[in-house]
Amino acid sequence: MPLVHSIIVAQMTLPWRPYENLTRVLLMNQPLPSFSELIWTLRRCPSLDTLGLGLSGSTVHANFASYLTASFEGSEDVAPIEFPHLNNMILAAHHDVAAPLLRLLHYPPSSSTVLMLKHTPRSRVTSSHNAVAHVTRAALECYYIEESQILNLTALTCQPAVQVHWEWQEGVDAFEDPARMAHIADLVRFAGVQHLRIRKLQYPLYRQDWLHILAQMPALTAVELNSCIADEPTLFDALARTTTGPAGEPCLAVCPALAEFEFCEGHEYGMEALEAMVACFERRRELGTLAGRLEGLIEVFLKTYLEALYPWWGHSLLLVTVLVLVKLLQVLVLVLVMGFPSWSDMVKCVVEATKLWV
Repeated sequence: MPLVHSIIVAQMTLPWRPYENLTRVLLMNQPLPSFSELIWTLRRCPSLDTLGLGLSGSTVHANFASYLTASFEGSEDVAPIEFPHLNNMILAAHHDVAAPLLRLLHYPPSSSTVLMLKHTPRSRVTSSHNAVAHVTRAALECYYIEESQILNLTALTCQPAVQVHWEWQEGVDAFEDPARMAHIADLVRFAGVQHLRIRKLQYPLYRQDWLHILAQMPALTAVELNSCIADEPTLFDALARTTTGPAGEPCLAVCPALAEFEFCEGHEYGMEALEAMVACFERRRELGTLAGRLEGLIEVFLKTYLEALYPWWGHSLLLVTVLVLVKLLQVLVLVLVMGFPSWSDMVKCVVEATKLWV
């Protein structure tokens, strides 16, 4: 089809054609072509500005096996596919279908990228994509889509604009498997991310989930928690997890360079979460990596205990303000006079101080 330069089809499907010389492709409901058919077209469209592919097809699709073969045995044509003018890249496909494609596609790091990697891979292939190589700040969201029974984990960045979605579906994937997220760094690894903002946690994650997530961000120095904790506080369990170093010494399993942890206002944390926070930061302090800045932590403790002791505290703003100032003064005295021996001591001080007004 040499006279066609742009194809945009959203709701309907089209049989695959040997397109050439295209500058814009948006086929978001495309039946899965064979790997060789897809590569043939991509190599003949070097001037693409926008590439959007939603490749539908399960593991029983006739063409699915061609992508597994390309991942492991390689194909006859393994040279990179260069898209020097690409500004927008969208790929939604089974993880095993996306793997051999992402390995070949090369485009400017400033391009806007959306990847939707669906289901657990049948075969593990490691081939880190360069779309997020220069990313230093990212946000994380986890939510459950009840209508389609899908668990979605999303990592987002602003500069460049990148969204990576990992999806698991009940009845298709091993939904309750603690190792369900072991593959999330196979194709995309946020190795340069230094600041992580956790924006949404609407579905409980295992401790092992957090270990898999945080392990792909080894340069992380700051975490901003801007969400409630869904179910058990497994995030802090993961941050406190230790492993054995080369000389047999204990060392942190993830985020060894973490120096800042910020708690944002407006979210509720239960006693179990508070206890996990204290244990986590105390453990990291013992290993010499206590966060230098723990913004909002004292306020979290004060708010939790005040609400427990004074259910009516929202109606007595002046009294609460005075109490908060007193507590902060007590904590300051602890820091200056006692040398701030541990976070546990700080928490005990706050707890005992609040009990004086019961």
